[in-house]
Amino acid sequence: MKQFLKKSLLFGGFLLVSLYLMLFKLDPSWVEGRKQQYVEQIDRNVDYLVMGSSRAEHCIKPNVMDTTKLKVFNIGEDGHGLPSNYLLLKVLLEKYKVQINHVVLQVDEFSFNGSNGFSSKFRDDYFVTDLQDSAVYNAFCRYRNPYIAETVKDFPFMANVMYNDFYKFVRRYPLVFKNRIKFLERSYQKNIAFFGIDKGYSPFFPDPNVKIENYRDTIEADDLDYFERFVDLCNRNHIKLYLFRAPILECERSDSREFDEYIHAFTQKNNIPYLDLKCDYQIHSQYWTQTHPADSLANLITKDVEKFLLKYKQ
Repeated sequence: MKQFLKKSLLFGGFLLVSLYLMLFKLDPSWVEGRKQQYVEQIDRNVDYLVMGSSRAEHCIKPNVMDTTKLKVFNIGEDGHGLPSNYLLLKVLLEKYKVQINHVVLQVDEFSFNGSNGFSSKFRDDYFVTDLQDSAVYNAFCRYRNPYIAETVKDFPFMANVMYNDFYKFVRRYPLVFKNRIKFLERSYQKNIAFFGIDKGYSPFFPDPNVKIENYRDTIEADDLDYFERFVDLCNRNHIKLYLFRAPILECERSDSREFDEYIHAFTQKNNIPYLDLKCDYQIHSQYWTQTHPADSLANLITKDVEKFLLKYKQ
């Protein structure tokens, strides 16, 4: 029995060491997911960059704009609260050296209520390879787990275990599931190609069973802090900032007085253009959810944004 236990322990130790060495050899950069697609698809000099949550990702369609007048790329993303948007802009500017001329940031009462409201506010899977940045590290500790942050910072290859898609893992070992890997690789490249063609826009389609709720949101201190950091980052990098608010179905059910008072005062004081479409397009059949217009309305919303941007274009 003792011999069996010894052999089992030795075998288990061998497997652990082998896995450790195998993971150590992997480049963890692929776990960046869609952020890496942004970096691959956007120009190093971006004219207009749309940022925000899913209410940006699914509302603004760069391809229906007049591309001779506006060159727009949409990097809005599900679950991106103000902390994620600030950190993403910071990383693009400082780590990837992307030159950005204008930013259109989607904001509303939901984005200022990230802990209790619509989103997780911080997408850690976007920033696992950016933990050398102290701002990213601090957000990891605050919104996720300081032990995970420290582990991934000191041992970057561990991100492969925590955040990987399995097929990306086996792609590093071409003798395993070789034909399957080729198929998945083609699918992955196809997704990247579509992302580039659509300039980041992702469509929603109407749902006949949209649920209507009453909202009462307040401004949270950390979201306010990250918003002010975002504005300051734009100013320091000479980026012209625009704010955009997407429509909400049955908008009167959303009590946003605190946000309304704050954002109107802030934009006027700082001379920031602000397009408020909260109560526009009240067409029940053209929404995916109460807070997400479907693809048919996205065309109209995008045209409103286009007119808004052209109004301020120098």
